[in-house]
Amino acid sequence: MNHRPNIAARVGFYLWRGGLAVVAVYLAWEGTWRLWDVLRVVGLPWLVAIGVFLLGAGFVIFVGSFILERMVDAKAERGLRDL
Repeated sequence: MNHRPNIAARVGFYLWRGGLAVVAVYLAWEGTWRLWDVLRVVGLPWLVAIGVFLLGAGFVIFVGSFILERMVDAKAERGLRDL
């Protein structure tokens, strides 16, 4: 039995993932600039504003590394399946 998905399912999956990536990048871009505008209007010291952005960047890196680690673990676990 062939366990490989057909080409239409694979293309659809890649398009879906690409769309998610584009939306995530757009929302991050807009959110960053809106947050910057809010911090500027509020009048926070610039070190606090930089701290907020560094906090956000650290969170994004943390979540990204968690996702990548999970992907690597998932690939390793595929070899452990009983067929």
